[in-house]
Amino acid sequence: MGKIITVDREFGSGGREFGRLLAEKLGYTYVDNELLIELIHKESSYSKEFLMTISKGRPTPKFNFHTAASFQDMRNIQSEDVFDHQAEMMISIAKERDCVVVGRCADYVLREFNPYRIFVYGTMESKIARCRKFARPEDVDKSDRQLEKEIKWIDRKRKINYEYYTPQEWGRHFNYDLMINTSSRSVEELVDMIYRDVRE
Repeated sequence: MGKIITVDREFGSGGREFGRLLAEKLGYTYVDNELLIELIHKESSYSKEFLMTISKGRPTPKFNFHTAASFQDMRNIQSEDVFDHQAEMMISIAKERDCVVVGRCADYVLREFNPYRIFVYGTMESKIARCRKFARPEDVDKSDRQLEKEIKWIDRKRKINYEYYTPQEWGRHFNYDLMINTSSRSVEELVDMIYRDVRE
């Protein structure tokens, strides 16, 4: 069994970059949604586009068992199927090697491996600034208000997904071993600090 670090994060906080850089510095395998989708795609009949759409979708509470099936019922089933596949992949990787896993409820899915659980967050001002720094061409002209609305919307989706698949509350400090605020320090600086802590 490898050493496991899980990283959950607010949108725009730099959490994904933090996880990737930490994995590189430690020499651990980096695991995120894209890698898991690639692995599932190779082992199933699902297309990458379908898997990406489903994995980023927002599940809703199921209807009563006696209620007729609906489109949303089917979407929930598909979402759960993709989530189960990803969970199996994460567990398989965790059994074989040291890894840093970003998102996908990894802190809960891999709880039996006693992972070092990190949550990355930041002020809205710093998250807007980071979104501008890495903006896609279609987002360059968005106002701060538009970016704030998008950040809150994505974080709400993450919260709903996390709390749909786990019995825990997303972002609450007692679910994690370390809370990291990226508002006043660079991601690279924070990675160096955590690297020293993990290596010791």
